[in-house]
Amino acid sequence: MKKLQTIPFVVLLLPLVAAIIVCNHLKPSLLWQQQPTWIEKQGVYTLHITSVPVVKNKNMRVEAECVKLTDTISSENINGKLLVYIIHDSLSYNLKKGDIINAYITPTNNSAGNPWEFDVVQYLRSQKVVGQAFCRQDNWQLIGHKEITGIRATAERCQQKLLNIFQSGIDNQQNLGVLSAITIGERNYIDNHTKQQFSAAGAMHVLAVSGLHVGIIYIIIYQLLTLFGIYPILYRQRRRNAVSGAVIILCLWFYAFLTGLSPSVVRASLMLTIFTIGRIIYAQPNTYNIIAASAFLTLAIEPQALYSVSFQLSYGAVLAIVYFQPKLSALWRIKNRYVSQVWNLLTLSVAAQLGTLPTSLWYFCQTSNYFWLTNLVVIPYATVLVYAALIYLLLSVTPLATFSAMVLDKLLTWLNMFVGWVEQLPYSTSQFSLTPSMLIVMVTAIVTLALIMSAQKYKYAYVSLFTMLLLLFVLLHFNRIKQIESTQQLIVYNASPIVIAVEQGRDLTLITDSSLYAMNTTEQMRKRLFLNVDTVIDISNDSVFSFKYDNKKWLVVKKDILQHKEFRGRNMDMDYLLYATTWRDDYSELFKQVKPKVLAMRKMSKSSRQKLQHAAAEYDVELVDVSKSAFILDISNEKQQ
Repeated sequence: MKKLQTIPFVVLLLPLVAAIIVCNHLKPSLLWQQQPTWIEKQGVYTLHITSVPVVKNKNMRVEAECVKLTDTISSENINGKLLVYIIHDSLSYNLKKGDIINAYITPTNNSAGNPWEFDVVQYLRSQKVVGQAFCRQDNWQLIGHKEITGIRATAERCQQKLLNIFQSGIDNQQNLGVLSAITIGERNYIDNHTKQQFSAAGAMHVLAVSGLHVGIIYIIIYQLLTLFGIYPILYRQRRRNAVSGAVIILCLWFYAFLTGLSPSVVRASLMLTIFTIGRIIYAQPNTYNIIAASAFLTLAIEPQALYSVSFQLSYGAVLAIVYFQPKLSALWRIKNRYVSQVWNLLTLSVAAQLGTLPTSLWYFCQTSNYFWLTNLVVIPYATVLVYAALIYLLLSVTPLATFSAMVLDKLLTWLNMFVGWVEQLPYSTSQFSLTPSMLIVMVTAIVTLALIMSAQKYKYAYVSLFTMLLLLFVLLHFNRIKQIESTQQLIVYNASPIVIAVEQGRDLTLITDSSLYAMNTTEQMRKRLFLNVDTVIDISNDSVFSFKYDNKKWLVVKKDILQHKEFRGRNMDMDYLLYATTWRDDYSELFKQVKPKVLAMRKMSKSSRQKLQHAAAEYDVELVDVSKSAFILDISNEKQQ
């Protein structure tokens, strides 16, 4: 075991990371599950539900293992996991894990092809899901039930039992969602408003059971074993370390089991397990080697974890805390014990922010400005909540259950009130996005800052390099803003309802028949390009809508254009036709009068789309199928010329 300390896990980790990146670039199938041949096939799928059904908006979301596909030609046994959305009703509400259903669906795993959209394909692959499908109320039937076995299934059942206990005592849904997330890692009961509050306040890490929560459990177990430091369990130090270490490791993995063996908890438990073993064998284990060893083992078992946001955030935060926190804390030596603890907590928050800032800005384009204030309260408060939750679980079968539930509910209410207050403070968040070059410069600057804080020689050279990197970062940012301000383009989104975005510099005009949907659909683009919505044109009540862009006439059609009195018997003048309905007449009647560039929107039926394709080919009309990807017309270069 002593060789463990001498194994250079950092040296082993870097080639492994490089190999994963190269393999994913050259041949993704080495890391990701290959796409089955039955994806995009319409038919009756026999599905075995492998997750607890969760209501999301108007749909019931389930993960299901495909068993059989039956279509008009044949029937075949298939294998692969799907994410299925069933329109929520009284029947789907009764679905449970282990049920077997027949569903008439068409699985897909394609992204919508819209600019700056969330990469659904990579996310599904990282979850070992081959595709997703939507099912109507009358297109599925329950045919049986088969209980799911295995250690993970058993862990999820234990997690569900704990959740049922929490549900019996906590009536407030917001408090229940926060409690289930903090204690057992169940985040399906958190509403979007609560997520936004915690994110803006810089407390989102509290809702994701990870290293913080495992660390709290570690401290609680250690304090209980030593009666809060008053009475060590054994007098002989080496034997005490061995016994307490073994108990701590068992308790950590039992807690991981109760959280459903979520990847973030498993990573943190693995890291603390290696750390505890190191403490048993050596007086001072190599912390960086422990972090590298846990990352190495995680990636050796699950290579795709490298592309997980939680993996990047977890190890970024841990490395920054281990390296920066002691150095930041040493900047101010405080003799008062309580003030010193506040200072240590503040420096820990700053260190964690340094480690997670590049990842947060790259993926979420947002950072909290009051993270230091939030963490001063939330981190110790989370420890109190874990204690209170444990007490409630122990008292849940006693006459004191109601009282303990009331206390726990009140603590959760105060936490939500504090987080909501921080969110409402002026300038609580900053929106900022990074380009790949800016990301590289930022990471290099943080590494250079680390060198400055530990350098004995060439310190001024590192300071100069850090200053140059900051200037380069600012230069890249302003150059990007200049490019954005010179951009002029029109985007027809692959979306239903209709979303058309006209970008003129940093101003955005939206033409849509659902304002809320359009704002949600364009959110990522607005965040990453620093755009402001100047005007929203609502066409929900218009059957035909026309506008001009770049001196070209655009026509949005939501019903048969030849039936519209404005165009009947007239020569219709248009350059672009955005068609989003089912055509009852012959397309040739339209194309005899005018030959625009036609954009077939997602709202069109399959039969109408086929008729349009044949007519466009016959009359030599250019046709763009927007149901495959967004249509973008960029005139930036034309305007500059």
